[in-house]
Amino acid sequence: MRGVPATFERERWRASGFRFWLSSILEAANQYFDVILIYWMLDPVMAGIYFAASRLANVFAMLSAALYTFAARRLPSLYFSKQHDEFRHTLILMAEVTALCVVSGLFVIWVGAPYLLGLFGKHFVSQQWTLIVLAIGTAIQAAGGPAAAIIQLTGHERAYVPVVAANVVLRLIGFFALIPWLGVLGAAISATVSLTLATVALNVMCRRWTGVDPSILVLFRRPNWKTKPAAAPATGPKV
Repeated sequence: MRGVPATFERERWRASGFRFWLSSILEAANQYFDVILIYWMLDPVMAGIYFAASRLANVFAMLSAALYTFAARRLPSLYFSKQHDEFRHTLILMAEVTALCVVSGLFVIWVGAPYLLGLFGKHFVSQQWTLIVLAIGTAIQAAGGPAAAIIQLTGHERAYVPVVAANVVLRLIGFFALIPWLGVLGAAISATVSLTLATVALNVMCRRWTGVDPSILVLFRRPNWKTKPAAAPATGPKV
């Protein structure tokens, strides 16, 4: 190794690192700027209610973060080493866990929304539909699987940043359009719609560019894998 000359790709890694950095900032802004904006547009009480509801609904976001962490460690090595069977098996296991958590979590929130919000105070109970709507959005995001991780770790991080930015912009537009009409429930609707569209866009991009379906829908396509394709695509396994 001492006789091998060192090579540097500063420009390549600087550009790639900047995109990861920018997407992380946008994701953080997407989570916390909502409360500040509601505080400006409504009042501190509504901002507190939205914050409490969003923290409860973010139980699905925690699932998404866990999937992202696991996918970032496990999937790239399988993908680039073309271990297609193991890659598919891992995706199935992730989809099964995700589906179980999403279904059970939505049931708990649908039934127990008043009781969960009641932990913060009696004034929060009346906004149970805000919690339910937010939970639907974060559940859809979790059901989309680790699409973001797969897109970024297969060299397509350039296209991920516009999707996250569009998600933020669309949510802000929805806030200005719906909050004056529906109040804090309008903010929840805007957040859910923007999350849903971003999740769909990321899954479409992931399937088109990598041939991988990271969502829970892969469970319904599982019987098609019994027939092994004649030739695996060069870009990865066709799932």
